[in-house]
Amino acid sequence: MRRSYKIALAAVSCAIAVIAVVAQAYISTMSIAINVIAALAISLPLTQKSISGAIFSYVAAAGIGFLAVNIKALPFILFYAPYAIIQYALDFVFYVRVRLPKWVKIALITIVKLGYFALAFYACIMLMKIVIADIAIFGIKWTLPLLMVAGLVLFCAYDPLYRFVFVNLEKIVNKYVGGRKNEGRRSVNSDAQNKVDDAACQYKYDGGEIFSGFPDDEKQDEVKRGEGTDDGKKSSEEVDKPEDSRDTDADNKSSGSGSDN
Repeated sequence: MRRSYKIALAAVSCAIAVIAVVAQAYISTMSIAINVIAALAISLPLTQKSISGAIFSYVAAAGIGFLAVNIKALPFILFYAPYAIIQYALDFVFYVRVRLPKWVKIALITIVKLGYFALAFYACIMLMKIVIADIAIFGIKWTLPLLMVAGLVLFCAYDPLYRFVFVNLEKIVNKYVGGRKNEGRRSVNSDAQNKVDDAACQYKYDGGEIFSGFPDDEKQDEVKRGEGTDDGKKSSEEVDKPEDSRDTDADNKSSGSGSDN
């Protein structure tokens, strides 16, 4: 995707996020849903693998949103938007690129995610000065530990659902805005690389490492050119030979076969 498209996509994501942050401050009954929409807006540059664009969009939207609605923008600033970037970095960058056993990577990702949620949740409660003793749901007064446990349970459902929505959002953006189909310049190499990326994101695991089933690009190129094998070397040597030397070799072979007879 061109750099100009990425900049434009970051600007659009920032604008949508600001609108959503302001809207959730005035529509309290749908604040969670609207904050999720704002987080998805921040994820738009991530669909084109532009982490810098997502960070730029987040910083701009967080600043404008805080100036517009003040403390009511804290859930977006502290959790929803930054977690969208953190989840992408963990699930689609760290998990795919780092060569560690699968269970180690899953354990590290889980610890980071749960730890970040706990810190962000606690910070939101403290900064927004929520009086925990006054919160009563179904006749039960919810203290901070109970709220933390309930939040972790909801977070365990939120994380896979958000990843599912992001994967489908990425498909939509690549189809209509990604520039590959619109520009009509999709190449064989890019198709092959996209298939490798898609396969990697499905968490394929073989022999203890996620990428063990995929050969290196250099090896693939050598196989295509016939290099790295005896037959490929012979064929390349024969092609490089001048015509006179090839004619001489042919005469030598014919004379040798005649002498044998």
